[in-house]
Amino acid sequence: MLLFFIIIFAVIPLYLISGYTHPCVDDYSYGRHTAQVWQETGSLEQVFLKAIEKTRDSYQNWQGTFSSIFLMRLQPAIFGEQYYFLTTIILLTVFIVCSILFYMVFFSKLFHASFFQGLIISILLSLGAVEFTYVISDSFYWYNGGITYTFFYSMEAFLFALLIFFYCAKKRWIKIILGIVSIILAFFLCGGNYVTALITVEILFFACILLFLCDWERKKKNNLWKKSNNKDYLIDKLFFIMIGFAGLAGFFIAILAPGNALRQESVGKASNPFLAIGLSFIYGIYSIANCWKLPVLVLFLCCIPCFALISKKSKFSFRYPAIVTLLSYCLYSSQITPVIYAQGLKIPYRIMNIIYFSCFVMTGINLFYWVGYVIKKQLWKAIIEKALVFYQKYFLHYYLFCFLLFCFTAIGNISIEAEVDMDGSTQVSVTRMPASVSACFYLFNGEAKQYDKEAWERYFIYSDPSREHIVVKEFSVKPEIIFHSDITEDPKNWKNSCVKRYFGKKSVKLEKSK
Repeated sequence: MLLFFIIIFAVIPLYLISGYTHPCVDDYSYGRHTAQVWQETGSLEQVFLKAIEKTRDSYQNWQGTFSSIFLMRLQPAIFGEQYYFLTTIILLTVFIVCSILFYMVFFSKLFHASFFQGLIISILLSLGAVEFTYVISDSFYWYNGGITYTFFYSMEAFLFALLIFFYCAKKRWIKIILGIVSIILAFFLCGGNYVTALITVEILFFACILLFLCDWERKKKNNLWKKSNNKDYLIDKLFFIMIGFAGLAGFFIAILAPGNALRQESVGKASNPFLAIGLSFIYGIYSIANCWKLPVLVLFLCCIPCFALISKKSKFSFRYPAIVTLLSYCLYSSQITPVIYAQGLKIPYRIMNIIYFSCFVMTGINLFYWVGYVIKKQLWKAIIEKALVFYQKYFLHYYLFCFLLFCFTAIGNISIEAEVDMDGSTQVSVTRMPASVSACFYLFNGEAKQYDKEAWERYFIYSDPSREHIVVKEFSVKPEIIFHSDITEDPKNWKNSCVKRYFGKKSVKLEKSK
């Protein structure tokens, strides 16, 4: 119950500040045609048809990720600026639910963890990923970037939770239903973005290999060669292969799009593939080091006793920790390869965010495996037994200590910078706060409200039919948790063009504050 209240109180500020968000840049670009259709017809059917039509156009002329392009056309503000807050409601809720579901299913179904143990791990790792997101505005408060990457990352977690349910299901009709849903989801997921698609296909491939190896070992051990005894295993292998091919099909449809070549020309020449792979491994080390902040390490420390208790009761052997760590690091690093190949080390924050999310998963699973290895090998047995007895007797005290340690390290992670303006006044900026603290900070100091006020003023100027050449003032405040990007002083800049076309103006430009 305490954990339930912790996650509720942590996410409330994140939801509250969503009421001050507004669309920007690509939200206008991809929502332009569907917004026009909604204004003209008020028909959801026509909006969806237009989204499908423009997705086909983008596939031919700009980008092959058909699933995300379709969803990008449906950003909430096309139905009215006041609905843009639904961006956070959708992205943050789906992320938290899918992330918790994955951890719960992984530990409870595969390793028979108790509900309480699974809940501790899932809440700590899921909430930690949100609180220390690299640039949270790009993942949960900007629809275009969030729906392309955060949403599909969440769907990836949901897919693997479904696959675990499928593998552990006893009734054949349940397996068939879950298998069909997983096939559809895998195809849709792998047409979303290349980062998520690549690692999903890789994991599905290794899952198929692991399933065949486990089946071979089972047959060899129990001498079960008769077909009548292997129907369920045959269904498992058949569906896993079909799910893998569905993901592969979605991935290849996306990468073979004619529009990709046109987009690559605008970005620049693609790098050498071998160089991209090498740089991916280097970036993998950097991103792991960037993720392992002190407060994050405290969260993993909180999970260790649960990992020990789960692995102690589990029949799993945990025999190959080094191989698991090496393989998971290779998988983790490989997901950034498509981006580095296409545009070098100019990695957008929205992509860095989902790699950061996956670092939580990789670190958590590896830590669990190494703890299991130590338990099964009975290393430091006497010390571990005493520690577990102490934990079970004083677990509330243990988590209270961890909470205080987390708060102390989180405060130490905050950065305070002071800048002196030309008029001699000092501007103080506070950064690297946990997301919930950041949301509270901007809610209470009034910056979120001021940003919202100025954004609405802009919207009414943009919407004025009597004005064709628009000049708007620069925002006086830019709350980092909800602010993504802005137009420029150059009317020909692509950001300005997005706004200009969306509102049907001849020119739009920014007037910098002096």
